[in-house]
Amino acid sequence: MIQWSPDTGYNDLGTGKAPLGSGYDYDRTSISGFSLTHIDGPGCDIGQNVPILPVVGKLNKSPATHFEDYASRFQRANEVATPGYYSVLLDKYDIKSEFTATERTSIGKFTYPASTQAMMLINTGINGTGCGMPALTLMQAAGL
Repeated sequence: MIQWSPDTGYNDLGTGKAPLGSGYDYDRTSISGFSLTHIDGPGCDIGQNVPILPVVGKLNKSPATHFEDYASRFQRANEVATPGYYSVLLDKYDIKSEFTATERTSIGKFTYPASTQAMMLINTGINGTGCGMPALTLMQAAGL
């Protein structure tokens, strides 16, 4: 099942200092990505697989080795969390990120400002255990 949610940090994954299971620590004020799996309340590092992050601008460092450098601060006034819906404005990029849930999956919507440098970073080498086997294959669907 997909539980697309914000993550507030990856550098401390596997150290015992990461937000356990959920990936979200209310005391932190930046979002490092939105990952596809989360487990509520297990008390262990798990989940946070395949984080993505919408960004605007030039990439100065490799996201594969410096993913958290692209994190964005956010304001609590621009964050909405209700059952089945989450949205936040990423201050660094002026991107509104919205998610809604269904019984077994979720849908994300990203509203970018006008730019020729808008992109989505996808990191397959990060997860809540601190281990990863990065591999991603993108395929174009027939007729597109």
